[in-house]
Amino acid sequence: MMSSAKTCAVCGTSTPFRSGRPPFSKSLAAKTSGHVTRRRRSRQLGIRAALSEGVSLAVSQQAIAFGLCTVAEGFYTRSQIQEGRGGRPEIKTIGITGAGFVLAGLLVGSDIGLLQPIGLIGGCVTSGYVAYNSYTRFQTVESDPLEWPGPRAWPVGVAVGSFFVFLALFQSLFKFQ
Repeated sequence: MMSSAKTCAVCGTSTPFRSGRPPFSKSLAAKTSGHVTRRRRSRQLGIRAALSEGVSLAVSQQAIAFGLCTVAEGFYTRSQIQEGRGGRPEIKTIGITGAGFVLAGLLVGSDIGLLQPIGLIGGCVTSGYVAYNSYTRFQTVESDPLEWPGPRAWPVGVAVGSFFVFLALFQSLFKFQ
């Protein structure tokens, strides 16, 4: 095979071609010479997701799963505590927390770079709301010494879970590409 230097059709630099003659098109010349055409460069610099796929998938799954667990815990606790007693969660609060986590998870899991930080911040706010609501429920639940772990364990467990979800969402704010 004969190697000779020819002028690149894209940028005008001297580029060696293996066969002794340049390829038949400008795009093929750019591919073989290592140069990137303007059109290919614009495709490479297109808008991509702000988070890597693994991070967005993990965080969105955690937020959605915790949202569903929060709803399940709220309805279970509501069915176990009689009406009028302290610490019984309201349906409005259960719906807001569940919808907040699910919506945050869906926004973080989307491939739209602008919606991901909105979902992360919304999830952090929802986590704070759940922690505050769990703390007020913990304070108002009447303690029963004969029941173990007691009715106060559920709000504490939800508060701890919301703290961990908050950490996952907050740390993902710093993982943008």
